[in-house]
This record gives sequence, structure tokens and C-alpha cells, in this order.
Amino acid sequence: DAEAKARRLESAAGEMKGRIKRLTDAQTALDRDLDRLENRRRSIVNQMAESLRMIRGLRTQDVQFMAEASQSSARRGSLEADVQELRESLSQVEANQNARRGKLEGLEARLKVMEEAQAQAGTDPEEGITVEGSVATLYEVLRVPRGLEEAMAAVLSDQVEAFVFERQAEAVAAIESLVKQNGPRVAAIPLDAMKPTYPLSLMKEKGVLGVAANLVKYPPKFEKLINTLLGRVIVVQDVETAVRLLRRRLGTIVTSDGIVFDPSGIISGGRSRTGQSFVLAYERDLVAIPKEIERIQKSIDVTEREADVLRERLRQAATALTALTRESEGVLDRRLGLQDSMGA
Repeated sequence: DAEAKARRLESAAGEMKGRIKRLTDAQTALDRDLDRLENRRRSIVNQMAESLRMIRGLRTQDVQFMAEASQSSARRGSLEADVQELRESLSQVEANQNARRGKLEGLEARLKVMEEAQAQAGTDPEEGITVEGSVATLYEVLRVPRGLEEAMAAVLSDQVEAFVFERQAEAVAAIESLVKQNGPRVAAIPLDAMKPTYPLSLMKEKGVLGVAANLVKYPPKFEKLINTLLGRVIVVQDVETAVRLLRRRLGTIVTSDGIVFDPSGIISGGRSRTGQSFVLAYERDLVAIPKEIERIQKSIDVTEREADVLRERLRQAATALTALTRESEGVLDRRLGLQDSMGA
């Protein structure tokens, strides 16, 4: 029995040793697994930390891209407004230039016709009368403002084409010579026979344009002549004003359309058959149109330089806008790529 019991104990001890070995091996394997898992955990933690750093960096870049996109959008809006403003300014300048060129062409054509007519009159002896000794004709002396030709022609009548002489003796001799030659009837005005006359002094009134002598222009040497002819002539806008002033008996009154109210009570009107108003306008325009042409041409030249500056500014602004548009598109593409990276 003792041997059997010993064998059983030995067998039990062997099994125990086997179990212990198996447990030891299992513990060793478990330790290895724990080490592997810990290493994996540490690797994952490191990867997560690195990913977090990358995400933070990507978010920082995204914020920067958003800021750049916002700045680019603001600059683009400003440039677009500048381009639009420059285009509108240039369009207005070009429209003004076209209007000036049209006016210039009209004036040049008108001046050409007038000069041709003047040359034709100078070569045709039937077109005019010359009187020896005269210094000028009245219409050559006067410069009548535009719109008052009818009024001045009506009040001066045949005197518009009168010949002006320095001395009375010369005027008399010229008229006598003309009569002897059976020439047409003309008027002669000797400057030395003109009595000093001072123009009327009027307060500003509704409908009153002024004293005729003060409304026209002329060389200073003819001041006494103009004051004598027009110093007591009042130019008004309409008949109602003329009738109102006529009661005050200040002098001759003429409306802007040529109705004359004489102090004697005689009223005359209608267009002159001899075209004195055209003569007054013709002489004025022969002098005024070349000056106006020169003024408009200078204005065109100056404005054209301004237009060139605007065109250059517009070109530069358009170029900058194109470059900024490409830059904005580049920023947007980079941001989309960054968002794709963050999503991945």
C-alpha cells in the first residue's frame, strides 16, 4: 500500500509540475502579449498626437487661406469698382470728345462757307460798294451778341451798312462823288461831327436786357459813334416790357425780335428786306468762329491727354484684376485640397 501511495503521490507531483510549467508558459506568453499591446498602445498614442498636430496645422493653414481669400475678395471688389469707375469716366470723356469734334466739324464747315462767300464777294464788283476815304462800314465796327442781331438791325435800319469817315469833309466829298456817278444810295457817318452822347443809366428791371450801346462790342475809337447811335436805345425781351417803359419816355425801345417803339409813337416791325441782321451776324462770326475753333481744338487736345491717362490707368487696373483673380482661384484650390486632406 505504501508503494502504491508513493506512486500516486509521485504521479500527482508530476501532474502538478506539468500544470505549473503550463501556467508559467501561459504567464510568459501573456506577458509577451501585454508588452506587444503596450507597444501598440504607445504607437497609437504617438500617431494620434502626430495626427492632432497635423490637424491643428491644417486648421491653421485653413484659417490663413480663409483670411487670404477674404483679403483677395475685398481687393478684387475694390479693383472691380475702380475698373468700372474708370470705364465710366473714359466713356464720358470719349462722349464729350465726340461732341466737341462734331461741333468743331460744324464750325469748320460753316467758316469755310463764309470764307468762300467772302472771297466770292471780293471778286464780284456787283456784290458790294466801296467809297473812297471811309475807314469802315458800321457792320464791320459792331460785334453784336448772338440773339440780338434782329434788334440791332431793326433799330439801326439802313445805317447798318453806312460808311464811317474820320472827317465830315471826306464824308461829303464821297457822297457827292457817288451822286455824280449815279451810284446807289448810301449813308455816311463822319466821326468828327458826332456830338458827345452819354448812354442811359438804367436800374436792373425784369424784362430789360440793357442799353444797346452797352450790349455790343466795338473798338474804343468808335465809342462816340456807338453812343450816339445806340446810347439812348433800350433793348427789352418782349412787347409788354416795351409798352411799360414807353410811358417813361426814356428813348427808343426795341424788343429782341426787332419791334421798334420810337419816342414819337411810331411802332415798326418785321424782318428787314436787306438782311442787315445777317450782315451783323456774318461779321461777328468771321471773327468769333476761328477763336471758338481754336478754343475747342485746345480743349480736345487737353482732354485727349486726359483720356490717354485714363486708358493707361484702366489697362493697369484690368491687368491687376486679372492677376488677383488668378491668385484668388489659386487660394481657393489650395483650400479645397487642404479640406480634402483633412477629410482623408
